[in-house]
Amino acid sequence: MASDTYWSNYYSEVTQRGEGWLDYSNPAVQAQTLALCLESAGQIHGHPCLDVGCGRGQLAAMLRDLGGAPVIGVDFIEALVEEDRARFPGIDFRHGDACDETFLATLPPMDRIFAVEVLQCLEAATVLPRLWERLGPGGRLVCMVPHAPCPIVRRVRERMADRYHALDVAGAAAIAARLEGLSDWLVRGLTFGEDQRVAPYRTSAWGHDVQGVPNRLNLVFLKN
Repeated sequence: MASDTYWSNYYSEVTQRGEGWLDYSNPAVQAQTLALCLESAGQIHGHPCLDVGCGRGQLAAMLRDLGGAPVIGVDFIEALVEEDRARFPGIDFRHGDACDETFLATLPPMDRIFAVEVLQCLEAATVLPRLWERLGPGGRLVCMVPHAPCPIVRRVRERMADRYHALDVAGAAAIAARLEGLSDWLVRGLTFGEDQRVAPYRTSAWGHDVQGVPNRLNLVFLKN
């Protein structure tokens, strides 16, 4: 990912604009997305946690405040990593590329790994198995990813061609089938509600499939 000039330029420009939510459409979407991912992770207290594509560090800070220890945040934009180190002392922020196996090998085993709104920049089928290797026994890999069949996502993919990635349930199931030591995997859909006064998304039940064409998929892969 870091070698992709497009994404490097894109996120460098977004960083300079100063929005707290970076790639989200607004802060309400970010808040609900992070809350749903924390819910997916189960127990945080006392567990080592890794936030891949940590952005401005909000999720990493939440993990720390919930008792995650240690908490590591990784991002490929060096300016963000430096900003996060200054804002959130006590969290181990590292500049690195989730596509780089050598870099991933430097990370310790973790109990909770998060890939939240970062897989559109990456090939999930390649990156998630590598992250899985860093997950300890009993751990969880939590993801939030654009849902490929969603019309909004399709339009973005058409505009950005092969730079923007998305996932469908069949693709998630295929990845799950390759994960050694998997005990189960689950998915739920996030769909923008007509009434967004309280929260932007409506969520479906957990299962191995979703109904309709939600905007996002929340995935959790559970390790034995």
